[in-house]
Amino acid sequence: MTIHTSETSARDLEADALIVGVVQAADGPRPAPGSADVDDALGGTLTDLLTALDATGRAEEITKIPAAGQLPAPVIVAVGLGAPARAAAVRMSSSIRRRCGARRVRPSGC
Repeated sequence: MTIHTSETSARDLEADALIVGVVQAADGPRPAPGSADVDDALGGTLTDLLTALDATGRAEEITKIPAAGQLPAPVIVAVGLGAPARAAAVRMSSSIRRRCGARRVRPSGC
């Protein structure tokens, strides 16, 4: 498996899945910085979807969310990063790579 990072809008990105980070807040899961485009495409419901699917944002937790035709990718994979202080210390690409089982992450276009 190869994971590509991209600055391309989630609305324009052809992929098998989109990966977003989720932090574990005191009042429930919160999408990590960088997920606003996905949230916008879902009508601002990403937090509600995570809560409905019993996601917590706990480190290494994986939650799959159907994109329901709102994005070119069929599924969104929400990766738990833990508490916000811990999440800020984790390099996003490295964390996602490990949690998804990929051996490497390459910037898009490589």
